[in-house]
Amino acid sequence: MSRSHSKSGLGSKISRSDDIGKRQAIIYDGDHLIWQMSKAVSSHFWIDALEISQAAGDLTTWPARVGISPTQPTGSMRPSWNPATGEVEFDAVGEALISTTSWAATGAMTLIAMVTKDSFSVAFDVVAEYKRYFVGGGWSMFFNTVARAFAAHGKNPNYQDAFETLTASGTNCWAMVCDSSLAAGSQLRLWLNGVELTGLTTSGGGAAGNYPAGNLFIGARDDGVGGLERPLGGGIRELIAYTVALTPSQVVDVSAAMSAKAAALQ
Repeated sequence: MSRSHSKSGLGSKISRSDDIGKRQAIIYDGDHLIWQMSKAVSSHFWIDALEISQAAGDLTTWPARVGISPTQPTGSMRPSWNPATGEVEFDAVGEALISTTSWAATGAMTLIAMVTKDSFSVAFDVVAEYKRYFVGGGWSMFFNTVARAFAAHGKNPNYQDAFETLTASGTNCWAMVCDSSLAAGSQLRLWLNGVELTGLTTSGGGAAGNYPAGNLFIGARDDGVGGLERPLGGGIRELIAYTVALTPSQVVDVSAAMSAKAAALQ
């Protein structure tokens, strides 16, 4: 999958005539902040397209900075690495990378990701999902056909999902926080480019307890029978996840660092 796209969430990008050292400094500062946050709250999983060294084409393994590197042994299910966009691109048909990094023994998490989403044509498409939300007791971030972003976790009947009504396409930094220790209706929060989205529409009676053992899918959802469903049509350039619920200020800091890095790479 190869495409061009808008850069709606990146802010002001650096002119190509600017000094390369300035770009490198911004990337270094962003990475430093994220690493410092990881030390403070123990990040659990981190993938960054800067770690990909192969030529353009099918991606078998995305080298992880933290956690277990996600892979895809099946050729037809491999996403494509596109150095021109700096993203791993998913075809909206059935591509995903899978990591055995587990969120077992915790009932809270945070996900922050730089995602490109230009069109919304399928019922749902997943950015990342752990252990099949709703039927398996995990968590998920996904979009629907009208560009709404969803945060969700738990297992029916003990689940919660929430969505925002703001339509946002292009390249953006999305973040969600899930915490099953909180009351139903307050367990999920969403951010777009470092700004928390208020007035979320929620459903479900609330998740309970810890997440079970399972696998993390990037770019689609496990269909439970060895295949994929809810495939992403879009690109991911960086994704980091934690086993704790970050504070709002921590989400803002990591989001800003991720966005600055993305702008410097344009």
